[in-house]
Amino acid sequence: MKTIIKLFPLLAIFHLFFAGCGEVRNSNEVPVDIEIETAPALAEVTAVPNPDKDTSPNYTFSSTEVGTIEYGGSCSAGITSAAVGSNTITLNALSEATYSNCTIKVTDTFGNVSETLTISPFEVDTTAPTVREVTAVTDPTNDTTPEFVFSSTEAGTITFQGLCSSSTTSAVASSNTIALTNTSLGNLAEDNYTNCK
Repeated sequence: MKTIIKLFPLLAIFHLFFAGCGEVRNSNEVPVDIEIETAPALAEVTAVPNPDKDTSPNYTFSSTEVGTIEYGGSCSAGITSAAVGSNTITLNALSEATYSNCTIKVTDTFGNVSETLTISPFEVDTTAPTVREVTAVTDPTNDTTPEFVFSSTEAGTITFQGLCSSSTTSAVASSNTIALTNTSLGNLAEDNYTNCK
């Protein structure tokens, strides 16, 4: 970016000043343009979702100038030109890992390099959790909110299918104990429950 400053040099010889006399200014003054070059300013607009199962996620940042994008760290992308305003890039294919060292810099047409923009850390996770039954519900039972114990290889959000649900909706990467209820009625009524998942 360039900033224009107007300067007015005097092209005539300076006049002498005497007591009681004012300044005499020559009228032949010509404005001079001076370019002050500044580097682009970058900012994160939309971070990569964290965690994300997409191995080529999108990332959006803004730039105050057009220029050439330089990638650093473990991330890169096919887009190498930045525009003024928002720029959405698609990162090249990433393996499962946590990425915390990905950076972007933009160099403008005058060769000015922006400060380094660090992409907010994110994790690429394409492997679904493995869930196993640990302790089944006692059958039969007179408990209308029986406990069920299962294990998960990852933390995450629990979803239910069938007639069973629970107020517990988060799982940890270990053993999980939940109290089962009815999806629509609250406590379980007397019945055979064969479709709970």
